[in-house]
Amino acid sequence: MEQNHKRMAAWISILVFGVSFFYRWDFSVIASDSISIVSIALAIYTISISALIGSNFAKLLKDTPHPVLKDSTQLDVIVHYFKQATKTAILTLLLSLFIQLDHTFIMQRLNEITFLKDVDFGRIYSSLCFSCLILNFIFIWIIFQFIINRQIENK
Repeated sequence: MEQNHKRMAAWISILVFGVSFFYRWDFSVIASDSISIVSIALAIYTISISALIGSNFAKLLKDTPHPVLKDSTQLDVIVHYFKQATKTAILTLLLSLFIQLDHTFIMQRLNEITFLKDVDFGRIYSSLCFSCLILNFIFIWIIFQFIINRQIENK
């Protein structure tokens, strides 16, 4: 990944984690919507990859070095972004599914551990879910920008 994309993703996800933790946002309220959004994102990734395979555009990307990552081609970079986006989407789906289950039992047991009594694992978990969801939006935006910019450059 490009360094600026890594920094942007890290800062935004940390910011969202902090804000959601501070304001006590409850991810379980939007967990089902999150599952829908991330499922659509996974479908878009699958369609994009399928459209890319064997296309002239993929051949062009394979032959074009990436302007920032000099040791990679543009195809290598977009494939890496797709892999990272897919991993993030699957993680978000799993976290969203778990929060919809009766997770209070596990969170209560974690809160009963003697040396961790002051830690609210439910708040931490909810904030982690919000951070993962925002990462999905970041990947959708980065991949969309990459593909659109390359299409415009090649016209």
